[in-house]
Amino acid sequence: DDIDLGEDLLIEEEEAYVDTVDDGIKMVDEEYTHSYWDIIKHSLLVYFSNPWALLILAFVLFKIYGKLKEKYIQPLWDRYYDWAEDRKERAEVARMKKNPSEIRAKIEAMDAARLRLQEKYESSSQ
Repeated sequence: DDIDLGEDLLIEEEEAYVDTVDDGIKMVDEEYTHSYWDIIKHSLLVYFSNPWALLILAFVLFKIYGKLKEKYIQPLWDRYYDWAEDRKERAEVARMKKNPSEIRAKIEAMDAARLRLQEKYESSSQ
């Protein structure tokens, strides 16, 4: 009888055996290892999903932009405006050298207009 019980147990175990079929569904990522870039990217995505974190990020970027503008961008604009003003002055000097009679006539016309306005002001004040 003892031997028969052992064979019955073996038969029951064989009947309960389930054959595994590869269906392509992986429960654990055994093949894929996460790189540091993936971990950092996921962490940042989770962190910045919070609206307050986005507000803080916007404030920090605004402050950084202000410092960069003050230190690097504004001096570039100042240099550009100085260059444009210098270029305009050189063009005016070149025009004066090219047509001195035109400039002299313009200066005389301005003096005459100034004298007329001065006379008009003096006559209206008396």
